[in-house]
Amino acid sequence: MLKIPIEKIIEKIEEDSGLSKQEIRDKINAKINELKGLVSEEGAAFIIASELGINLLEQPQSKVWKIADLVPGSGLVDVEGHVDRVFNITPYVRNNEAKEVGSFLLRDDTGDIRVVLWDDKVNLIKEGKLKGNIKIKYATVKQNLAGKNELHVNKRSVIISLNEVETDFKTQRKKIADLKLGQKVELLGEIVKIFQPKWFPVCPICGKKAILAPEGFICPVHKVIEPQKKLLISLYLDDGSGVIRASAFGKNAEAIWACTGLECKPDLEIWNELQHMLLGKTILVVGTVRQSKISNRLELTISEIQTSPDPRELITQEIRALENHG
Repeated sequence: MLKIPIEKIIEKIEEDSGLSKQEIRDKINAKINELKGLVSEEGAAFIIASELGINLLEQPQSKVWKIADLVPGSGLVDVEGHVDRVFNITPYVRNNEAKEVGSFLLRDDTGDIRVVLWDDKVNLIKEGKLKGNIKIKYATVKQNLAGKNELHVNKRSVIISLNEVETDFKTQRKKIADLKLGQKVELLGEIVKIFQPKWFPVCPICGKKAILAPEGFICPVHKVIEPQKKLLISLYLDDGSGVIRASAFGKNAEAIWACTGLECKPDLEIWNELQHMLLGKTILVVGTVRQSKISNRLELTISEIQTSPDPRELITQEIRALENHG
């Protein structure tokens, strides 16, 4: 019969979960009471470990998961990546108590995932500490209502800055023919087709898309709001290896149109003149490769754009890319 001393079990749970020894003992005692004393202290500890996704029988390991490999039910996971975007904090009420939840987008070389912050971890956003490269320990993977994976971080989790450590999360220049789903890449290409611009309503507070309802425009977070209009421009880029559809929103779309805010009026006569000037123009973009729900083809969502890149810098970068490839 396998016999592991209770202190060893508690130490293992403490190491892998981030809970204190007292918190673990409280959980063990609660489990014994729940099962009416039909389980030993060690047995209750094994149950607690299992509920926390900790395997007491496996050899210790420090596996760092790739974002593309994360699936719900993975237990407690460690992930490294680059903080791409930090979202606004959202207040909510639980058991008549006011609370807050925050989130940000984490990226590695296989894709990106939304990270949800609970409890005191929201303070990391308030204090401006979520920057650059980080490591998250003891997080859990869950699926949201839209069916997408999220990484949940609570008081047991640990977030460590890796900004002094050399990492592989830098955006790399890619050819369209080599793109893969989930990558964040830099592309240099010519605009070969550009579509008529669209404006859609967004919440002026959080930027989420607003939905028209009988009582007016509704934000999923801030309820009835007076929306702002956000510009969307879609185009096709050709880099000689292939062609891809790319979409630019907000300020990136304004950069293509060379206008700002209210200056970007839905004047299609001006647009018809401008699109002739844009066709054949070389631009440099950074974006995330996604899959179209309609065509199932790969598309690019633009996060950064240079509409007039420096030719000398482009030549230097191309030479470096060829040297690294060789």
